[in-house]
Amino acid sequence: MNIINLGKLIDPAEFQVYITEAEKLENVVHKYGGEFVVPDYPCWMEYKNEGDVLGSISFTRHTNKHPILSEMVKKVLDILTPIFPDNSPPMIERVHFIRTLGNIVPHRDEAGRYACINIGVKNSSKSITKISNDNIYENFDNNNTPYVIKEGFGYLLNTNQIHAVEGQLDVPRYLITYGFGTKFEVLQKIIKAKNE
Repeated sequence: MNIINLGKLIDPAEFQVYITEAEKLENVVHKYGGEFVVPDYPCWMEYKNEGDVLGSISFTRHTNKHPILSEMVKKVLDILTPIFPDNSPPMIERVHFIRTLGNIVPHRDEAGRYACINIGVKNSSKSITKISNDNIYENFDNNNTPYVIKEGFGYLLNTNQIHAVEGQLDVPRYLITYGFGTKFEVLQKIIKAKNE
């Protein structure tokens, strides 16, 4: 299993104002696998597909430094704190928005992001997340498990496992994300033990 449903964590309606604010941020394009240079101000970092597959995924950066988005970050920290082990509370600089458009080709996350908690906020159920069953690129199309992220619900996702998204180019999907430098298997055990 490479995804765990954490249940309903938020009321998405309370977070729409933050999406509106995030859409005002500058967009900075980053090439997957290229030098990882993050601007030192709140912005979107966008990864565009290469080749003939139309789509992109963007992450807000320095979200906690934005005067309004920092409110969203604090709300998310309050929601996630009970899920985390007592000796390892969530970190403010790891809460961001994700925006996807169209299809996202099979990939593993970079920059030491091994797992994440994603929470559906807007149009999240209009896309399908697919996760490889055997972690082999050549088998991805024939050997994956599809998931739909419901709005308001949180999911622990193994982003070190090959995954992709099928979406619509004219319907942006928004998620709140919290990225981990810890392996999914370790987090799965910690979260399970904490919530038993």
